[in-house]
Amino acid sequence: MSLTTYRRDGTPVATPVWIAGDEDGKRLVVVTESSTGKAKRLRNDPRVRLAVSDGRGRVKAGAEAVDGTAELLTGEDAQRVRTLIHSKYGFTAKVLIPVLYKIRDLVKRRSPADAVGILITLTEA
Repeated sequence: MSLTTYRRDGTPVATPVWIAGDEDGKRLVVVTESSTGKAKRLRNDPRVRLAVSDGRGRVKAGAEAVDGTAELLTGEDAQRVRTLIHSKYGFTAKVLIPVLYKIRDLVKRRSPADAVGILITLTEA
C-alpha cells in the first residue's frame, strides 16, 4: 500500500508500507521505526491517505485513495502491531527485514530506533 502523510506545510509524502488489519477488523496497522519521516510527520499531522500500490509505492492506475487518521503506538501496543504484520507477511517480516535494518544501522553507524505502530482509522464516506 501507499501511505501518504503530510509535512507541516501540507505537502503530501507517499511511502510504500506493509499493512495489516487490526484485531477489531475496523482499523489498519503499520509498523515503522520512531525515527522515520512518516512517524515524524504523523506527530504533527494525523491525516493519512491510503491507495493500492506495488512494492515500490507506485499507485496502480485507477486505484481509489481513502482518507483516514493515524495514531502512533508505542510499547506493548507497537509490539502487538509488529505481531500482526509478522503474521500476515511471514518470514520476510520476521527475519529478512530486521536483518536488513541491522546491516543498515551498522553501515550508517547509527543506533537502532524503537519500533512504533501506526493505527489507522479510515474516514467514513
